[in-house]
Amino acid sequence: MTARILLVALVVAASIATPATAAPTVPGFERFARAAEADQVEAGLLLLGELGCTSCHAASEGQARHLITAPPPRLSGDTTAVGRRLRPAWLAAYLQEPHAAKPGTTMPQMLGGLDDAQRSATVEALTHFLAATSAFDESGVAGGGDARADEGRRLYDQVGCQVCHGPLEGPATLPDQRPLGDIAARWSPAALDAFLANPLECHPAGRMPAVPLPDDQRRHLVAALVGGLEGDVPVPDVVAFEGRAWRTLVDALPKIDTLGEPDRAGPVRRFDIFEFAGVDEGVVIALDGFLHVPRAGRHRFFLSSDDGSRVTVGGQVVVEYDGIHPAGERTGEIDLSEGVHPVHIDYFEATGQQSLNLDIAAPGSPRQSGLAWITPSPDGTPVAAAPADEPDVFTVTPALVADGSAAFHRHGCQSCHTDTTATSFTTGKRSAARLDGPTPGGPAIARWRLPGCQAQPGPAQLPARRPAAGCPCCGPGLAGL
Repeated sequence: MTARILLVALVVAASIATPATAAPTVPGFERFARAAEADQVEAGLLLLGELGCTSCHAASEGQARHLITAPPPRLSGDTTAVGRRLRPAWLAAYLQEPHAAKPGTTMPQMLGGLDDAQRSATVEALTHFLAATSAFDESGVAGGGDARADEGRRLYDQVGCQVCHGPLEGPATLPDQRPLGDIAARWSPAALDAFLANPLECHPAGRMPAVPLPDDQRRHLVAALVGGLEGDVPVPDVVAFEGRAWRTLVDALPKIDTLGEPDRAGPVRRFDIFEFAGVDEGVVIALDGFLHVPRAGRHRFFLSSDDGSRVTVGGQVVVEYDGIHPAGERTGEIDLSEGVHPVHIDYFEATGQQSLNLDIAAPGSPRQSGLAWITPSPDGTPVAAAPADEPDVFTVTPALVADGSAAFHRHGCQSCHTDTTATSFTTGKRSAARLDGPTPGGPAIARWRLPGCQAQPGPAQLPARRPAAGCPCCGPGLAGL
């Protein structure tokens, strides 16, 4: 299992298009200092604090009075544990190459001095160590069954998320924006929901405000961001149902067996029911198919329609949304055994706009189109491949946790991440060159010319752009500042 997780991490890292040399994004620097609108000494102080340089490189008392060091995200705690929030595969990819996995991150590449074999072994150990803080939260968002990604995408623009993060899909449009990337690859939906409600609990130095939305609207936003509340299984041009259509005007779902012979009968492509029926008003439609259930458990159905609709499974009504109404969604749950179950949908459209859709969330799985699991005959093969008998769960190895704890201290992670609630996170600054005064074996850092580092001879000479070589401890990601 560990090898599988690390393989996924390496694939994730390899698939990221942004080069590993992308610079950290410090909004204050990007907005003012890079454009020479701020004093260069103040710009240097800003970078020293925002990039956490003094977490490793101790400053004098006089220097410290001018520095505000931004604390990093918390790694431990009941609700903020990194293992609960972030997927182990993404954690491994992030540790392997921070600036590739999360463009714009201010976290340095602490493992940049290791060869490939050493770095892979250290990444594996650190991943187990961090995952041991808490089991990843696989549960869905509480009360999130009605969450709609389309509404979340509208809210993303309306409440101003795009101002700091750029478009939900696509690159940043301004240099100080921090693109969100593939959040679903790293965040638990439940943890992301908690984070949006109170970002500072997880990231005390974060500039992000709490999302000013009620719970139900915030969960629309979660659905848009993580995608786990809408299925990710692509559904091609599939036929899932046999259909019948009657051209008749009703204002409520009729009893199908009283309608007589249908005007149309035959296979239905996707949910293109109006193309099948030949009309888009004054029509009653019945769809029959077979739901393939690979694992027993409680299934949730999401039925949306304009106008009335109803879903039954094995003769039991699961969701009903009857009457003439605008487009909306209703949900229902049913316990299903492993195997094939007959599923039936009744629907009518009176006049005006029209729509019909069915999504299903199997136990422990994200919501996805019902078309992925329904076939027109009981012996058909559904589009979605049946999952394994058990979910692919990351298993923490105690020996690797111990190795990761040692690596966490050895590589200086504890210099920034000083969570006091976890005894395994040893505090204390890494032994590194001071920013002032003589250091063992050499002069003060102010007289050094470390390639790419912030400090240069004389604070008034701090350049607006660093040399391209990159900082030897922070990695190539700093080269662009």
